[in-house]
Amino acid sequence: MNKVTKTICGGLGCLVLAMTSGGILAGCGEKDRHVSSTESFIEAVSDGGKIILDKDIVMDTNIIVTKDVCIDLNGKNITETFDAEDKNITALFEIRTGDAKMTVTGNGSITTDDAYIFRVGATKLVDDGDKVTRPATVGHLTIEDGSYNAPLVVGLVLNGDMSVLGGEYKVTGQGQYGTDYLLNLLNEAGKNGTAKIEVMGGKFHNYNPANSKSEDPAVSFVKDGYVSKESDSNGEKIYTVVRDTEE
Repeated sequence: MNKVTKTICGGLGCLVLAMTSGGILAGCGEKDRHVSSTESFIEAVSDGGKIILDKDIVMDTNIIVTKDVCIDLNGKNITETFDAEDKNITALFEIRTGDAKMTVTGNGSITTDDAYIFRVGATKLVDDGDKVTRPATVGHLTIEDGSYNAPLVVGLVLNGDMSVLGGEYKVTGQGQYGTDYLLNLLNEAGKNGTAKIEVMGGKFHNYNPANSKSEDPAVSFVKDGYVSKESDSNGEKIYTVVRDTEE
């Protein structure tokens, strides 16, 4: 399999990473692991490394990402079917243990009916006696491409960073929140810099990452050197992030 290099610039600086011709980052291990069932997918994510989907996956629970993992959707689909409130689950993928890094590529799709898709990092939890029951942990997420559909939030960053290099993003917009929370930072973490989102590509339905009202006041998640261009399509506002050619 041929390898090429790709430069990714995110909240932690720029890295030149080796990639296979299929797009999956080669830095996640030497061996591809093909999965074709929910059980094998959950096990593979738990083990970390490079994962390639051979079939669509239906998730009836969420996954806590604890090791570096690269998921090649391989044109397949991951869908969520659980009741997030009933299971006390926030997101399908929670990247919040051991400074874990997750990369998604392969031009497939991830769709949730009830939960957020990604939650990155975790804040410290304390009990009534001020005893720490869960320490703060950092997570890292990179999305290269694919299609992401959720009821309210695609990515919430509590502690760590999320880099969007491409892909297509849409939320149905529930209640008073509309589409404003497609990308979202924990309030104080966003203000003090411990939670970051950088957008360097992608197409967003009815949500402008250069003017995200998820934050107060609204902020731009679009990285310097890139712009968000607005267009209309079938009654929707589409915002496409591309390099700023006028620089």
